[in-house]
Amino acid sequence: MITISNNKVFVQGKPTNDPTLIGLAVLDSLDSKENMVANHSDRRDKINAYIKAKRLRNTLERRNLIDIVCSMFIFSSEELIERAEKLHISRASAYNFTVLLKDANIVSKKEHLFI
Repeated sequence: MITISNNKVFVQGKPTNDPTLIGLAVLDSLDSKENMVANHSDRRDKINAYIKAKRLRNTLERRNLIDIVCSMFIFSSEELIERAEKLHISRASAYNFTVLLKDANIVSKKEHLFI
């Protein structure tokens, strides 16, 4: 398992900066490219279902944030905010979207989010 916290990479709970080890951990976590596409589709469906169930508006900003989240395997809230700002989405909207993902149990409730 690979995790990122406080700008450090951990492979099976041990900190590392070895790019080979990090790459192998990522490859090990992926069964296949097709499975990855299915996971993105499942994620998108779960997020959209939660938005609909909560009777929230499916705004253009939310759709763009969903695209960002589904394009990344592992991400942090800071990464999401950075990418959102490049699309002229406010920091507040990006932050609120991470809260929405946590409430929907789509991502972990840690500081850094893992899908």
